[in-house]
Amino acid sequence: MATEIQRQILSDLPIPPGETLAEEIEFIGMTQQEFARKADLSPELVHAIIRGKASITETTAERLEKVLGVPSRLWINLETRYQLTKSRSKDRENSSPVAHQTE
Repeated sequence: MATEIQRQILSDLPIPPGETLAEEIEFIGMTQQEFARKADLSPELVHAIIRGKASITETTAERLEKVLGVPSRLWINLETRYQLTKSRSKDRENSSPVAHQTE
């Protein structure tokens, strides 16, 4: 059973929803290009989502659902969680005291 500290560490890791997308595409045995074509998305957008460089919008989530069968709300929730975790991490970095001070 995970301790509170372990749960906190896991919940603080910003995991892009593109990682899940890449796993799903691999699971169904498609290339990113094949998937992009079937989902009516550009291959560049699919690649950017997988790399965490582009967000999953509502329209994109609906297209992912049509090809993968994974509900669009799951993709939106993954994206929202990722963005919130990134924001919290950035806030903590900006508000933490300097670890090493010069004397």
